[in-house]
Amino acid sequence: MKSGEKRLFRFCVRAFFTAGILYFCCVPVPVLILEERREAPKVFVSQSLVPSQPIITRYIHSVEKTPVEDEYYASSGMLWQWEERVRSHNAGLPFLKRSRGIFFQSPCWMHFRGGGAGYPSIFLRIGNEEFGQNQLELPKIASWDLFREFPGKPVTLRVRETSLLFAWWESLFS
Repeated sequence: MKSGEKRLFRFCVRAFFTAGILYFCCVPVPVLILEERREAPKVFVSQSLVPSQPIITRYIHSVEKTPVEDEYYASSGMLWQWEERVRSHNAGLPFLKRSRGIFFQSPCWMHFRGGGAGYPSIFLRIGNEEFGQNQLELPKIASWDLFREFPGKPVTLRVRETSLLFAWWESLFS
């Protein structure tokens, strides 16, 4: 290899690695935010999400006293409801599948899957040991007993898109 070819090769290799590093620093990643609802929101949870990371909320239904689970996925700064799981069809619980969704039953749950419902944010009224028992779970990453950590607090769950570099920086200093 001649010296000019070697310089060109080294330049191309450096350019490739520099472009790769810039890409990974700037690629957008979703960050799950749980914050108190008020004029100056206080952030309780700020967690970077991996691609296709399920976000699960759980609570005990106030009238039926039965567990309910909602499963969401983050995309384009929105929370998309993938599935709602219930054990009863009574007061205030779903009983019809969405037009673009499906219904099926497993031994423990009735599943309402799909339907395309997307939300920029979700309002949650956190209960306590007696009512609600709200939980938030990111399987294989983290889980929170919201009813113990923030009893009686109204909170908002939302997703913010930021660069991988800023998400990493915030995780170091929060």
